[in-house]
Amino acid sequence: SKRFKSLSIKARLILVLAFLCCQLLSGAFIGIGSLSLSNDAMRSMYADRLVPIAHLDEMLGLFDRNQVNIARSLTVDPATASKLMDEVEANAPKLTRIWDEYMQTKLTDEERGLAESFAEIRKTYLAEALKPTVAAVRAQDIPAATALAHDKMASMLQPVRSGLEQLIALQTRVA
Repeated sequence: SKRFKSLSIKARLILVLAFLCCQLLSGAFIGIGSLSLSNDAMRSMYADRLVPIAHLDEMLGLFDRNQVNIARSLTVDPATASKLMDEVEANAPKLTRIWDEYMQTKLTDEERGLAESFAEIRKTYLAEALKPTVAAVRAQDIPAATALAHDKMASMLQPVRSGLEQLIALQTRVA
């Protein structure tokens, strides 16, 4: 305190301003560091949660579109039915591509378990419901296609939707 009093007013002001500048710089560095951590967290949330939700939602839309196309194909002329089945078949590689992109994201253990379960359900749905129904429509066997659409497809689509909805709910919860 005695030393401080012996300093001139000019020296005291310089000392106080230097101290305040040091505080200002340290606050700025802390702020920039925190901003960097926040940006990393937001980037991760976007890449690992928001993008996967969009992928899963797109898959739901394609499954629904397939269902609508098959239902429509049962009541239209064969040429239109064939075009509808072309679209259904074209959706298969799209669904696979979207699923593969989803599986490349950072998955939690719970999410990986749900994803593996969904993959099995989807595989069964494709083999036992979708492909036989498309084949029946292409063969113009409308009674068989109708039976498959109302029985196999209707009963097997619900677990597919449920699996995707569980993955979407998990994404929302984890985000």
